[in-house]
Amino acid sequence: EDDAARPYQPLFTLDRAAKVRIDFKRGTRLAKRLTVSARKGTNRKTITLRPGRYSVRVAAIGGNAGSRSVRVT
Repeated sequence: EDDAARPYQPLFTLDRAAKVRIDFKRGTRLAKRLTVSARKGTNRKTITLRPGRYSVRVAAIGGNAGSRSVRVT
């Protein structure tokens, strides 16, 4: 089994420019957290994650949040 980290690009859309926090959870454990400045419209950020199932939460700092479950293979 290959446990090497894989590139993953979360894709998210904003209705205005904002700073966003992206949390990657594996079960109840926080696997990775990023804070990025994002522009209005579609944004993507390349990161590396080990294979597995993650819950991804994107939250504008001081604003709304959305989440989704993803699988990294």
